[in-house]
Amino acid sequence: MRRVGRYAFPDDLERHVLGPLREKVTKAIGKNSPAGLLSSCLIGVWSSTDWAPSASIIFIVDENSLTSLGVKLDLGKAVGELLNPVRKALGRQGLSVQVTGTVRTLEAVSAFDLFIGHRQLDLDALPVGEFAAKDSIAALAAGSAASTGRS
Repeated sequence: MRRVGRYAFPDDLERHVLGPLREKVTKAIGKNSPAGLLSSCLIGVWSSTDWAPSASIIFIVDENSLTSLGVKLDLGKAVGELLNPVRKALGRQGLSVQVTGTVRTLEAVSAFDLFIGHRQLDLDALPVGEFAAKDSIAALAAGSAASTGRS
């Protein structure tokens, strides 16, 4: 169902910005670099919806995961590492599109930005989703065992 319900971004935005960004985020997860640490704390990535002279990317992080890293992460540098390959590719292709990125927690982003101004990218590789799924499955299994009297 998720594939059917996802937002269809314009082809040029998908080809030149979002596809390469997905690839970079996926490769960065788990690496000991600013981009890797940021990618490992992501809840999701949202993008502006138009192929225009500028594209806006919002990286939503789990504040608890970010704090648990135990390091002072330079968020600007991390975003730069994720977006610079996209920017360089745009330049090589002669496309004058400015790509900007910001990092926010859920508390620091407006509903307007998340639901009207931007749309969420389909990024199945994000670790937060995996942890949430494992926790949900464990809770369901525990609830099922409790209701049947098994432990």
